[in-house]
Amino acid sequence: MEKRKRNCRNINKLKNSQGEQSQKGDNPLKMFCVDETFNYIVQHSEPRDEHEINLGDVCTTFESIYQLSDYVYDDIKENIVDLIEEAIEIRNKYPK
Repeated sequence: MEKRKRNCRNINKLKNSQGEQSQKGDNPLKMFCVDETFNYIVQHSEPRDEHEINLGDVCTTFESIYQLSDYVYDDIKENIVDLIEEAIEIRNKYPK
């Protein structure tokens, strides 16, 4: 399987409690910015200065190459270690 570039992820194409498969919607993290200098997240969608970045640009949607929910779950399971390692790398880019 090909390697895909990923950031921390919001996942789509999974079944909800009613068995309906979800579609990609707006990334809810687009409503927040993270400051790259200080350790805080603030609720506004546009960076206010050169130290802020929109959290939705950091945490994007996991895009499985598969369409059916069962295969998407398998894709996640197959890539979970890489997803976690990337999330740790991303977290380490910001102050604690």
